[in-house]
Amino acid sequence: KSSNIRKDKSKIPGGNHMSIMFHIIIVIAIYVFSDALLQSDASSASPIQAKREVFQWAASLNRSTGVASSWEQSYVCISSPTSPKYHDTSSQLNLPSRHEVYKFANEIFSDYPRYLGKKSLTLGLCSVSNSTEKSPSFNLQSTIVGVDVLTFGPPRIQKNGLEIVCDVEVKAIGGNVICCVEIPILGGYLANTTNGRNGGVDLGCLRFTWVEMEPSEHNKTKPRNRRPNIIIVTEISGNYRPTLAGKKTPISWWRKQFYFSTQRVIHAYVMWRYHGFVVNEFEKKCLQAHV
Repeated sequence: KSSNIRKDKSKIPGGNHMSIMFHIIIVIAIYVFSDALLQSDASSASPIQAKREVFQWAASLNRSTGVASSWEQSYVCISSPTSPKYHDTSSQLNLPSRHEVYKFANEIFSDYPRYLGKKSLTLGLCSVSNSTEKSPSFNLQSTIVGVDVLTFGPPRIQKNGLEIVCDVEVKAIGGNVICCVEIPILGGYLANTTNGRNGGVDLGCLRFTWVEMEPSEHNKTKPRNRRPNIIIVTEISGNYRPTLAGKKTPISWWRKQFYFSTQRVIHAYVMWRYHGFVVNEFEKKCLQAHV
């Protein structure tokens, strides 16, 4: 069986760069083992707490087209440690206004590429650099092999005033979209830049959405079924085709499994970390408004 795998490697497009690819995987895998204790108990005495209660994720890879997608979602509850454990007190707390929340979400979502360069995540093995002002972009670079892992374009704010235009379906969860930011993927080693069958140049994007839940009397009468105050949604959307899945379509079964067991899992973990970072930063924002 191992001999068959070695034979298959010779058929992989770009096989001469396999060593670089595996170095990149190792660099990205640092996310899994570095600074794992993201959330601290230091804020246990704070008058306001933002707690992530549920994190869900799903991902897929279309073998016919090679297009990958993912979806991550965090349910966040805002409460006071002095209130009953299962009571929804969000409407009783002095929280930031909707405009302040929109500004916060806009800024922290737009700054996601810089978050990937945090030394606490990569131990200095990855860095983020800005391109020229004429063509602004962010390059996530490996400091080991000196290649661009991913290149992101400037963020696109999906809005019309405060009326957000976004593909996220919020009717089913009964919330209001406060902010939706898209960060286009422009290239990098992990992005297959080969044009699709339709000749398009869309390489996909990362989409970040902030959903605010309306206070519910039902939650107060049945506290164990309370709904979250906030839902944070992140997605890989569009025509993103990962290099690890190969350039030829249809994608072989083993290449799909290879992608699923490496980049897909690492991406979900990075988003889990990022969602936790956003929750912690929002708790600080709530504390400022509470003072």
